[in-house]
Amino acid sequence: MLTVGADYALARKTTWIFAGGGVDFRTVVVTRTAVYAFPRAEAEALEALLAGPATIAKKLDAELVRRAEAVDIRVAEPLSSFRRILVYRGWFRRSVVLSKKAKGFDARPASIHPTKDEMPAFVELLRELPQVELK
Repeated sequence: MLTVGADYALARKTTWIFAGGGVDFRTVVVTRTAVYAFPRAEAEALEALLAGPATIAKKLDAELVRRAEAVDIRVAEPLSSFRRILVYRGWFRRSVVLSKKAKGFDARPASIHPTKDEMPAFVELLRELPQVELK
């Protein structure tokens, strides 16, 4: 069985800006090793997978990759590919910004906008990574 914040974080509905252009609503799952942005139609199936007693942390990424390939998503990326992860916990700015630049302004970073209730799981999951800055 998985634990929210320890094994994964979930943003049920977030705006996703694609690096090559385009914007869409996505359901985002972040694990200890990767980021997956699924189409919104997959939200219920993902929630069932994450809540299922048979789902274990060691096999979570493999299952998410399998599902990503099945629905042909364009975003399934290792966390190690992001050189900076900025976690904004404020009232007006609540987001997880994923940047491939080590420093300076990034004009097109990927970002996740968790709800107030979803944000603690992202903080808990990501806080120990060396590229994370909590703001």
